[in-house]
Amino acid sequence: MSTTETNTPTILPGISIGIVVKDLLASQLFYTNVMGMKLVTHFPVTAAESTQMGFSNDLAFDIYLYETVETTNATHLKLVNFNLPQGNDEPLTYVTPDRPAQTGINGYAGVNYLSFNYPTADALADATARVINSGTKLLGGLSNEAFSASYFRDPNGVFLELLYVPKPKKKS
Repeated sequence: MSTTETNTPTILPGISIGIVVKDLLASQLFYTNVMGMKLVTHFPVTAAESTQMGFSNDLAFDIYLYETVETTNATHLKLVNFNLPQGNDEPLTYVTPDRPAQTGINGYAGVNYLSFNYPTADALADATARVINSGTKLLGGLSNEAFSASYFRDPNGVFLELLYVPKPKKKS
């Protein structure tokens, strides 16, 4: 997997959503090969920068920024990896704990699921098939006159909604 590494991170407009990952490679493969996202940039955050940020417990980490490719108004997703060794052949200095067990999005307050919107019912069906073919378990689905959706979990346990909402029909 190729990355764009830079000393100055690319800052993109809009909202970026960050997911702290337990297994970086599994997450990268899932979001690129299965969800169809593309890597925009990668940059490290040093322990000193982490201390200045004040929200990452003074730990160094890497950020990998991805964007959706199905639409022109791309959503950005940051995969954040804290599982970094100090140097070559050295053990990890920190291991991200597992996500708290939850059977549904009501498990605890905060961000518990991401929605990926598709422009057509066929695009949703193709995306759903890619996820199922990757070995990811389908949790359920719903289709009615307002929308169609499929529900999964990513490799980190984050719930995902793949969604198609038809454009309203114009009244004549």
